[in-house]
Amino acid sequence: MKLLKILFVCTGNTCRSPMAEYILRWKLKLADVKGVRVSSAGLHADDGAKMSKNSFIALKRLGIKGYGFKSKCLSIDMMKNYTAIICMTDSHKRYLNGFKNVYTISKAPVLAHTYIPGIAINQIELIEEEGKYRVVSHQHFLNP
Repeated sequence: MKLLKILFVCTGNTCRSPMAEYILRWKLKLADVKGVRVSSAGLHADDGAKMSKNSFIALKRLGIKGYGFKSKCLSIDMMKNYTAIICMTDSHKRYLNGFKNVYTISKAPVLAHTYIPGIAINQIELIEEEGKYRVVSHQHFLNP
């Protein structure tokens, strides 16, 4: 079985892409799916930075531990080693124009259906209301 490698990409690799990485890892573990490596990187990341406090808290509220995360700056060598590169926004994807296997997060359910049948993908939103954040989760269940 060929190892499937998924890379989530955002700007600084401290908020969105690490959350996507940790959530997909969690979903894969719950579904007992093997042979998938999930990671994240940032277009303009400072290598070794911690995950943002709000992202860490959001993951914790979902029951996911975000300990030990260190940001990574995206490199061309890194991109060559991934089956799918999933960008958090269209502008991130445009930045990577010309590279193969680059998608936006809105295509993630289609990618998951293609690569990992039967897994539910969470779309996570952090909504700020009166200075406080709450987590809203939308699930997309996929049929094999």
